Amino acid sequence: MAKLVYKGKINGNDVIYKDSCINYHLEGGNRMNLMEVVTETGKEFRFWVYSCPYFIQDCLEENKSYVHDDSVSKVVIKEKGKDTLNYNSKKAGDRTVEGKRTKLFIEKANKMYNEIRRGVLKDLIEKPKDKKLESLLVTDQQIKEEVEDAFNTDPKIYGLRLYRDDTKKFIKFFSKIDKNKKKGLLNEIFSCDYENKEVIDWLNNNEQDLLREAGFNS
Repeated sequence: MAKLVYKGKINGNDVIYKDSCINYHLEGGNRMNLMEVVTETGKEFRFWVYSCPYFIQDCLEENKSYVHDDSVSKVVIKEKGKDTLNYNSKKAGDRTVEGKRTKLFIEKANKMYNEIRRGVLKDLIEKPKDKKLESLLVTDQQIKEEVEDAFNTDPKIYGLRLYRDDTKKFIKFFSKIDKNKKKGLLNEIFSCDYENKEVIDWLNNNEQDLLREAGFNS
């Protein structure tokens, strides 16, 4: 079965839900469901479900309007200015204060997660033209590229990526590297097809000497 992701708004919450992902962990079955929720108040929830025999994708393929409830394996709650809360269902049976607390948190997590999950299914059924599940299938080549990218330490490649994707981080990075690396990165920048006007303006205003030395017109 394909691994799929839903992105949308359920009951005012921003939701990212990943259905039937491959589970490389040892906690449970072969598949898992993941959910990230950001509420209107800015509170963030993350849910992991490691044992999940019922998937939204199955319901859509079989034209069913109801998906069975999952049991949350782990929940993490983040709120600005407060400690992060982290609870694992494995500890819910402990006969301790922390075990009792975990049990209550997991019960609440199950209720919230499954209500939102049912909302995801309803949204997909009622608005098929506006909402869709995007495929998360990954090829061997994509995995290889991901690994290579993670271990790549070439400042030119890294800087060029920042130049394309993040102006502020590019400027911070460029300001820290030495002159020779700056020249090498400039060569990459001015030979690529993409133009980041904000970066070019910053270079013209702050690195004019370097641009002249490298042979570029400001």
